[in-house]
Amino acid sequence: MVKKRKGNVIGLHPVPPDAVLEEYIKETIQKDIERLDGQMELLWDAVEESLEKGQPEVFAYAKLLNFLASSTLDKPDLVHLCAASMWKLYEIEKESAKGND
Repeated sequence: MVKKRKGNVIGLHPVPPDAVLEEYIKETIQKDIERLDGQMELLWDAVEESLEKGQPEVFAYAKLLNFLASSTLDKPDLVHLCAASMWKLYEIEKESAKGND
């Protein structure tokens, strides 16, 4: 699933020394999820706005797509936002699987 890139990188950033690698990744996840949480607040606002206008809830998804397509976020920010979203979903699924054991 993970492609090898030329040189040692994590996403778009150089890999730090092994001694600090795990902590670096944990800090990156925490920072990215905090930023994701801010974006999720904007999504909640878009859902509320759609509902207040009598629009279907799913219209907020279209607004989200338009936001991401026209966003001023640069590629590294979008990559981190996407990774944080997927990681958060992974953690939810992992917890859900524990409850089904």
